[in-house]
Amino acid sequence: MTEYAYLEVDDVLGFYVDMMAASEPGKVVPVLQTMQADTELCGCVASQLTRAQNTAHYEEGDFAAQAATLTYGFVQRHCFGDGNKRLAAKVLLGFLSINGFTLAVSDDGLADWILAVTGFAIEDDVTRRVEPLNEDTLAARIRQCLQLFTALDSK
Repeated sequence: MTEYAYLEVDDVLGFYVDMMAASEPGKVVPVLQTMQADTELCGCVASQLTRAQNTAHYEEGDFAAQAATLTYGFVQRHCFGDGNKRLAAKVLLGFLSINGFTLAVSDDGLADWILAVTGFAIEDDVTRRVEPLNEDTLAARIRQCLQLFTALDSK
């Protein structure tokens, strides 16, 4: 079985602080040290991060299944008061990146996947209910779009 690198709680908290600072200029941004001291928040984040490893060890899930479990957990669990879907996308991309992968999907396509996990879709600027995207289907989409990151990709 291939061993993969996994994100840590501090990685996710850092993603969240950076994401909130970039998306809402002028708004008070959470302080990383305050978030690190919040045991309930850190426990929630750690729980979601552990789910990916459990998928590998107990379900023999491949990399795409681990990535889907991780993403799905952050979308559904709502560790934070705001930005959980955006964070789920950042966590997915971070997990892929530290393992040398990227996704061949547009930002809008990825946003559609994340939103579909919640049972919604946006078409022609109208939000509508859809059948929620389950972890297995999300894993299949990730598997289909998964690409090894190459040095040429960074240029």
